[in-house]
Amino acid sequence: MITFRRHGEDRLYERTSTETGYVVDLIEKGFALPLGYERRTTKNHYLFYSVDDRDNFVAVVDDANKEVVTVLPINWHNAWRISPEAEMMAQDLALNREGSRYLSSSGKMTNSEGKALVSCLITKQNGDPKGPIRLGKFQIEHLQDHQHQVWEALKKKIDGHLKKGEALASIFWDVGQKRVEIDPATLATAE
Repeated sequence: MITFRRHGEDRLYERTSTETGYVVDLIEKGFALPLGYERRTTKNHYLFYSVDDRDNFVAVVDDANKEVVTVLPINWHNAWRISPEAEMMAQDLALNREGSRYLSSSGKMTNSEGKALVSCLITKQNGDPKGPIRLGKFQIEHLQDHQHQVWEALKKKIDGHLKKGEALASIFWDVGQKRVEIDPATLATAE
């Protein structure tokens, strides 16, 4: 059974509004997304969604003693890049558990084919275009059925590319030779 090291518990309560039992339950039951091990250690990183905070975090678990050593906000986690799709996957696993679209009938995580590269164009202050800027790969069904969730996941990424006086011009995804454009105004109000 996974437990929390004192430091891990302190960081959880400092950085989130959730309880240790919730995080342990997600990890042990397979509803947290494994990101991988730190190089030359037994520390495994898990992406989990906190319902109380409505945000994703990373729990670092030392597999040698099954202890959560720390909990990090995803913007502090620099071991790996966490894609918007991974964030959506962790959220779906936490909210829907056994009913998650990412679990096969055997209860194992699945990731079907059919991904599209999402990019955006930005208009500079002088009116010139900037981009395209790659924002990540998403499953096509998410792009079609969950545009609001995709938009929420991409907001932080897009904001990181915007400089003073610049504006988001368009978002689009490419599948092979086909390009689908999305009006950012539509996404911002989609439910």
